[in-house]
Amino acid sequence: MYQLSIHFHIDSFGVLFLFRIKGDSRPKYLFVNTTTLNAFILPFEHRSGADLMSKLILRHPPVRNIICFNNIGSETCSQYVDRSTEWPSGRCSDVLFAPIEVTISLPSVLVEARNTIDLKFIQRTIEYSLAVIKEHGISPIIVVFGIHPTKPSVANDLVQSDQIPYAKEYPCKPWAKSFYILDPITISSHVHEQPLKPLVAVEHFLHKQKRTLLGMDSKKRADETIQLLYTIAKQIFENDITLEERTIDVLLNVCEQTQKQFHKIKEALEIENLEELKKKKTHKRVCRRQIYVFGDMQNKVSTHIFT
Repeated sequence: MYQLSIHFHIDSFGVLFLFRIKGDSRPKYLFVNTTTLNAFILPFEHRSGADLMSKLILRHPPVRNIICFNNIGSETCSQYVDRSTEWPSGRCSDVLFAPIEVTISLPSVLVEARNTIDLKFIQRTIEYSLAVIKEHGISPIIVVFGIHPTKPSVANDLVQSDQIPYAKEYPCKPWAKSFYILDPITISSHVHEQPLKPLVAVEHFLHKQKRTLLGMDSKKRADETIQLLYTIAKQIFENDITLEERTIDVLLNVCEQTQKQFHKIKEALEIENLEELKKKKTHKRVCRRQIYVFGDMQNKVSTHIFT
């Protein structure tokens, strides 16, 4: 097992985190103002475990280090970066970490957060894994965080992992190097440890879906990795999500205004005399179509972020 150590120092201003990977001489630091963190509440749609928030948290560098550390090791963890998850099929997986320079000895790490792990999800993950092999030339390691317990159709085929004691493995040869699943059941015998193993803390954070650090029980609130995850969630909401939602608001406004203009054109065409109306029936058909298109686009834009 590889070791990732997280140390912290508390004073009247907050908590200073120090991350140290065995074999890496460059420690990482993060300062947390605990008063502000305790007061912060995530909106319901962006709570821990929600789709968009999960993806952004799992991509965050300290969380990337936690995931890669347990699967790749200390000496190569720093070589991994976030990669595109858009595939030729049109599907998008959640997170992909790959080495800066692709080599046969360094597999990519495909990471998924799933509300419920079932056979349909496994089939989709196989598709993602094959796409990674085609793109990077080597079978990936797959790590899946289940928000809820894994369905029996999958759980019955799981075996206890020797590499990660709080995960189980799914048979994956030859389309993946390893396939680890963490869910509330696999971590149940480790969730009362103090401090939590960082990977256990990530699964527990996603599973609990609490909007605030104060929503966790007192022992979990004091855990350094749990505090780190809420700090990252706070940063993400204040930066990435707020910016993205402003962009969505602009797109919704464009759709609404364009739809209104086509309504006006349609109304103007309808008050023309019969002869003119016959000449312009094509224009009316186009207007009706565009009203539908922009109305449909508005609905898709407004739901895309939260589904």
